[in-house]
Amino acid sequence: MRLLAISWQPLSPVHSGYRQRVVELYGELAKRMEVLVIVPGDSGGAPFARDIQVPSSWRGSLPKGRLWETFSPGFREEAAKIAREWKPDRVLAEGLWAVSAAKGAAQATGVPLGITVQNIEYLSARGIYPPPIPSALRVYERRVYRRADWLVAITEEERETLHEVLGGKCPPILVVPNGTTTPSSPPEKIRVEQIRKSWGIRPEEEVVLFLGNMNYPPNLKGLAWFSKEVYPLLPKEASGVRWIAVGEPIPSEPVHPFEFVGFMGDLDAACAAADVAISPIRHGSGTSIKVLDLLGRGLPIVATPESIRGLAGTENAGVRVGGTPNEFAHRLLELLKNEGERERQGVLGKRWVAANRDWKTIAERFSNDLKEGDASPGSSFPQSSF
Repeated sequence: MRLLAISWQPLSPVHSGYRQRVVELYGELAKRMEVLVIVPGDSGGAPFARDIQVPSSWRGSLPKGRLWETFSPGFREEAAKIAREWKPDRVLAEGLWAVSAAKGAAQATGVPLGITVQNIEYLSARGIYPPPIPSALRVYERRVYRRADWLVAITEEERETLHEVLGGKCPPILVVPNGTTTPSSPPEKIRVEQIRKSWGIRPEEEVVLFLGNMNYPPNLKGLAWFSKEVYPLLPKEASGVRWIAVGEPIPSEPVHPFEFVGFMGDLDAACAAADVAISPIRHGSGTSIKVLDLLGRGLPIVATPESIRGLAGTENAGVRVGGTPNEFAHRLLELLKNEGERERQGVLGKRWVAANRDWKTIAERFSNDLKEGDASPGSSFPQSSF
């Protein structure tokens, strides 16, 4: 089995959930089958990827922001050329914005075209962008997904939504969830101390960590919600807390009480330098890889229900959920006041991720399902359970 995938973003640096999924999933998948990922720009030297350095002729924009080179004729032509030379058995567009180039590669080789629905875009746009953008995206997505030979959903809930939206013209859908890699050992103490020092943390201060790409509108919306609705409910006992936000780019306007420290490559040490994590996301779709990253590194989390979408069973991981400002503030204070409970919840989270969302397990099932499944109209893939 040869799988050719097309990314709509460069893979380096790995500073977003999208890039992390492609790098981690295909890195593991390449150990089990023949894989090639075509990347616009820099792949960071990933052995399974092929860079295409073609300047974009695209000058339009969509709600997701500036589209990468995958819409340019040069990129599409080069992708089709590589496909003809490599002769894949399937082509997969990693996200809606990679479909243009992936469609050309599939047509050039006469093989089934798949699309990973990384987010149902019109759902992500609700509450973020004004009308008529969400409804226009819904129409566009329906047209594109119905023309695919097979789809990949991130969660069972997304699979159900796609069946509802696409109706009788829905292609076969395979669920391949997001995951993370659990560190085999804790980071060295000196690395953790260096990070706390770089943040200016005093020994007596506790750290609440937010982790996410600041270019992703739901992240900034979530931080603004916490700033305006949750933080004012915290009593004076929270005055000894530092609120660190990791991710880039650093916003041009401050969001109290957060201190933005930019992208950090040493995620293990950054998580070990914190005491509690928060995920106040209230919009978007799919499953947050960052929540999985935090859980996998033993960091206790307070999250909104939207943050843990698609993570059935996280109640066993001890994730504390707050859907309203009062609930969120209460759950956070419970952890800030109880170090023993933080440690217990961190252990539960790490165990849950290792058992349920490890990239090695996900890639193994993905590989098996691709080999067993049939992408012909009206058929289905095996129903893997995660």
